Amino acid sequence: MKEALRLVFLDAYHAGDPTVAQRLARVLLGSRHGSIILTDPSDRLLLSMASLAALDDDADVLAAANAAENALAAQLAVTSHTRSIAAGLSEFQVPAVPLRGSDRGLVLHLNGGARIDMGDWDWLVDLAKTGAVPTVAPVARNEDGSEVLVDPVGLLAAAASKLAAEISGITVFDHALRDGLENVVACEVKAVAL
Repeated sequence: MKEALRLVFLDAYHAGDPTVAQRLARVLLGSRHGSIILTDPSDRLLLSMASLAALDDDADVLAAANAAENALAAQLAVTSHTRSIAAGLSEFQVPAVPLRGSDRGLVLHLNGGARIDMGDWDWLVDLAKTGAVPTVAPVARNEDGSEVLVDPVGLLAAAASKLAAEISGITVFDHALRDGLENVVACEVKAVAL
């Protein structure tokens, strides 16, 4: 049973690398902490929206993905991405569990989308403390029950705030992201090379 937890943020660059699972598995298996992985599927989302011709030259990918005509394809792309990361980790003996932020009310998108709220994370924390590695896609539940994609870095900041008493810190693989987060979250942010 692992008592301390770390949030692990798998940025778009590393999440799109097919060889990352083995390297990430080494990091996770060598840690004395339990882990919750938050993924950034931006590259997969960009490809999905481009294949639907849903992007203009200056289009916001997240806004295009959440448009009614694109939402299902975008959510399938994000879910598939998170499942492939979890499957890759499982091949290297990491018991990863793919989840969407909308599962069991983990991530809520409230006030007309003005903010990301964190729902009930107690069950997820308990799962991570058993040694399983929840791998969470940035999909939130709206007040009307529908699902929407949210900014992955915004989700990371909200999760760090929600879990401040439970986590020992955040692990990222991008030094620039670490520098940006240090001013936003109240815990240690460590950048690790994969």
